Amino acid sequence: MFQPTKVRINTTPQRPGASHLNENGFTLIEILIATVLLSIGFIGYMFTIGSTVDRNDVNKKTLIAISLAEEKVEELKTNAIDTPLATGTTYDTVDGIYTRTWVVTNGGAGNLTEIFVTVAWPDQVPQQVQLRTLLSQ
Repeated sequence: MFQPTKVRINTTPQRPGASHLNENGFTLIEILIATVLLSIGFIGYMFTIGSTVDRNDVNKKTLIAISLAEEKVEELKTNAIDTPLATGTTYDTVDGIYTRTWVVTNGGAGNLTEIFVTVAWPDQVPQQVQLRTLLSQ
């Protein structure tokens, strides 16, 4: 009867000229490539974090400016209940960075008073928000 011969197969590939010693681990070039790829990913992540923080700062300042503009409109509306608003342009500075300007114009169709409030602040590019409302006198 036929008996198969047992053959031992080496499943670990050998590089030409390599010794038969245990060659587990990473080569220096593999470590360098991995380090470069991880560094590129980390730098991209840091740029994303930086732009997110900048955008959050702009949004915070915009929200404060809208709140200041709404506050002035409500103040002028409340004052208009007792006495008519004086026409003209007026401004003030809030928190040392926000310049709030309001323009009141009387007249027009239906005896309407227009209130136009602008809040501006310096940034990398100067920013501003504007609110406009009409009051019936």
